[in-house]
Amino acid sequence: MLTKSFFLFLSTVFLSACTATGSYLVNTMARIGDYQKIENIHYSSTNKLDIYIPDSDPNPATDGQESAVVIFFYGGCWGACQSTYKGDYEFIADALTKKGYVVVIPDYRHYPDVKFDTIIADAASATQWVKENISNYKGNPDNLFLMGHSAGAHLAIMLSVNSSAYLKPATYASLKGGIGLAGPYDFIPYTEPYLPGIFGPESDAAYSQPVNFINGDEPPLLLLYGERDDLVEAKNIINLTKAIKNKDGRVTAITYEKLDHISLLTGFTRPFRKQSLLDEVDVFINSTQTTKPVR
Repeated sequence: MLTKSFFLFLSTVFLSACTATGSYLVNTMARIGDYQKIENIHYSSTNKLDIYIPDSDPNPATDGQESAVVIFFYGGCWGACQSTYKGDYEFIADALTKKGYVVVIPDYRHYPDVKFDTIIADAASATQWVKENISNYKGNPDNLFLMGHSAGAHLAIMLSVNSSAYLKPATYASLKGGIGLAGPYDFIPYTEPYLPGIFGPESDAAYSQPVNFINGDEPPLLLLYGERDDLVEAKNIINLTKAIKNKDGRVTAITYEKLDHISLLTGFTRPFRKQSLLDEVDVFINSTQTTKPVR
């Protein structure tokens, strides 16, 4: 029998190097979950997404109602560190459908094939598609949450705070919250050599920093960070949290003493799921979501 530590090793290898073995094992375990998976739906001519629908609602009070929807964006340095894909993150859907949420995981185009303007446009297009179509999949189009890890957290939070640039007004109004796991939100000056290729020179990159777009009326944010993270500096969560509080906005920032950049994500996988991580996300969504009857 494979031990828990061996599965942790495989998932860490998978998440840091995207090996086929690690991806297969982590997501094979995830498929124990009680959900329906609908794969490879085109949300644009160049991109697809997967939808995960819980087979049962764990909360009897919401029975017969559309579920809140979590759109999850994966990381990988926007493509500069590694190329991961939507199917590699089924374990996230496994964790969140367990709580009764419809989960959408889109692919998006990666650097160096494209730069940030195209990457964020893909993320916005996926969000717009969900707004227009998710009611066909038992999801509430007026109850959307954007979530991501690392570069994916950057995408999720950027869409959550920069309302005028990327989303239609009705779609932005449907965002009830943003959830960032180990995200870069204030990363000038650059610390990695690939960043100018994605965002342009530092002098022109203010447009890419979520911390620059806080005005206090953005949806509530939940920001999670591992104190042992040696890839994303703590200043990112500290500075974004401070900027939101200075504008009387709504933010919950939680730092985990024993977690790092990878274990903050592997904490959502079987069999070593850290219930505190999942519970924080669940509490956040339940505290901000709205309900709407099935049409």
